[in-house]
Amino acid sequence: MRINKRAIEDLDRQPLPETRQVFWDDKLAGFGLRRTPKGKIAYVLKYRVRGDVRQRFETLGDWPAMLPDDARAEAEEFRSAASRGRDLAAERDAAAKAERQAALDESRRAIPITELLDGWRAATQAALASRIAAEQTGSYERELLRLEAQILRPSIGATTVGAFDPAQFKTLLASQASASTAGNLRSLILRFSAHVSEEMDRRGMPISWPDSYKLKKGRGQRWQRYTLDEIARLFIAAGAFGRRGALLRFMILTACRKSEGVRAKRSRIVLDDAVVGPYWLQIGGTTKNRQEHRVPLSPAAVALLRWLPDRSTRTTPETDLIFSGRGGKVMSSWSDLATSVFSAAGIAGRTFHDFRRTVVSVLGDHGFDAVVTDKLLNHAASSSMTGVMAVYQRAEMLALQRQAIERWAELLFAEIDRQGAANGKPQISRETWGFDVPFEEARIRRLVQPRRAVAAAPRSSGSRRRATS
Repeated sequence: MRINKRAIEDLDRQPLPETRQVFWDDKLAGFGLRRTPKGKIAYVLKYRVRGDVRQRFETLGDWPAMLPDDARAEAEEFRSAASRGRDLAAERDAAAKAERQAALDESRRAIPITELLDGWRAATQAALASRIAAEQTGSYERELLRLEAQILRPSIGATTVGAFDPAQFKTLLASQASASTAGNLRSLILRFSAHVSEEMDRRGMPISWPDSYKLKKGRGQRWQRYTLDEIARLFIAAGAFGRRGALLRFMILTACRKSEGVRAKRSRIVLDDAVVGPYWLQIGGTTKNRQEHRVPLSPAAVALLRWLPDRSTRTTPETDLIFSGRGGKVMSSWSDLATSVFSAAGIAGRTFHDFRRTVVSVLGDHGFDAVVTDKLLNHAASSSMTGVMAVYQRAEMLALQRQAIERWAELLFAEIDRQGAANGKPQISRETWGFDVPFEEARIRRLVQPRRAVAAAPRSSGSRRRATS
């Protein structure tokens, strides 16, 4: 048939076919009409590109949106390009794809990264509020929020998504002086990148940022530990810092984390268990590995808890927290405490987390099994054990833990007695463990750096005065 307007109109008036029909033009080879059972009529073309044996089938347009003469001209253009070895359909698809990509890039350029940062921050703050409501630790989320506000956001500035080069993240990580800060910042960047990827996918504008970064520096001096002499000096020095000092002593006696110690509650201290002895119950949300853990309490730790009164003032409501801060809140301002305690003990450049490494190292030096001492630290099994043991070793070993922690207290106080004897002090009673004087609250004085002298601005010649002797 000759494909023209009249022929198509005649075809359109015929009854609908049961199956798809194709009618070929009797003049232009490969040019035809396709009619579906629903009555839709479209122009089609089958052709081969020079140098390629594959036959291609292209839909050129629909009737009546496209007129027959326009469709024929389109078909002739396709065949002419094919005779020269060009695939016009592929070229047009590539051009359309490039145009869509350009439009997408332009859309991305209009999105400020700070807008995505705001979304990540809101989600993280919501997660933090949920954890706090469930009595879980939120220190890590707080640290990420701090790094976002102080380091990540200022480094990004007013950059848009389309103009941002994620290689800047690598430069930012390399510029951090602290290995610990670099590690936490890397975690922040990876979390933010995942948020950006999810948000841009939701907007229909996929984006790909690196999902890993290698830090040039290590994770810090994780091998550091105190000697018995040093840890005893710290224990003694902490006695002058009231409730905060009591918390440090409790951390030394139990090898607990700082984030766990500040959330210790009276209601979770069990002192009268006739089977396993006194222990501190850490619920799953307050531990790093999210698992419930029983911390055996040595006689020294029990004496400390019995000696320390609840915090009660006019401005402090009743609270279950043992080491409550002001207003019944979780204790904070660790930097000031660290500066004061380490200065009083004559120790510099260390951290409170080194308490944990010290406890298990000293116990290891005195013959205690590494698996038992690791149970004291409540590490995730996959982190501290390998292979089958990490999967199957689920014993609590509470009795062995108790032997270890009681032995630790004895070693610590033996060293404290040794230092006391050198200063003419009597040996500490193993009934009171030194907690035999009334407790006194103490405030930590914040150390203020002296201000630098500011040079006076030079006066103008009109206001200059003659110096007098």
